[in-house]
Amino acid sequence: MAKDSLKHVGTMVGADAVIRGDLVLKGGAIICGQVHGNVYTEGPVRVARDAYVKGDVMASDAFMGLGVCAFYKTTEPVKQQIT
Repeated sequence: MAKDSLKHVGTMVGADAVIRGDLVLKGGAIICGQVHGNVYTEGPVRVARDAYVKGDVMASDAFMGLGVCAFYKTTEPVKQQIT
């Protein structure tokens, strides 16, 4: 994910948050907690290494850490963090 694409991040899911349901956003998101549902946004999505997403992720750009269980559909290739 390009550094400039993080300028439009308007939502952050904290490490202790658990969301059960879909996230529908206009801007980008950084996910550090758990999302049990789909993530739909016109902006970029970054999922932290210790985060968990079970659902579809549709975004303009996505960077996924390890431990993510999701189907990604983006307008750019998904970057997977490898450690």
